[in-house]
Amino acid sequence: MRIFRDILVVFWVFFGQSASAAPLGISVISNLSFGSAPQGSPALTIPPGTAETAQNASFKVTGTKNAAYTITLPASATMTTGAGGANRTITINSFQSFPAAGANGMIQNNGQQMIYVGATRAALAFSQVPGAYSGTFTVTVVY
Repeated sequence: MRIFRDILVVFWVFFGQSASAAPLGISVISNLSFGSAPQGSPALTIPPGTAETAQNASFKVTGTKNAAYTITLPASATMTTGAGGANRTITINSFQSFPAAGANGMIQNNGQQMIYVGATRAALAFSQVPGAYSGTFTVTVVY
């Protein structure tokens, strides 16, 4: 049985701004990590949680105090190892966040708020190529 490790690296995020508000910013604090698993492992869901964990992704959003903003998450993402190709990709889907995507986040009195993101890694095929898998996904925040 071969073991491989996979981590979904957050690479790019969007900045939004309204004319009357301070710039809305977002920065990556930690990446989404699915850990190590053997070939043939079932799907694995990492919940967003309400605080940073060793597995969920976390982001710091900064902007105008007490301002509401909207969070948008991707429908899916792909992790690859090596050059990709047959049995060298893993699909990630069912992204969830706290606060929830589609709902409003709220910048706190200190001018920031944390967002926590989780997702589901697809089941691993018995023919899955072992290796270090990585990928990117986009979190969008806008006033």
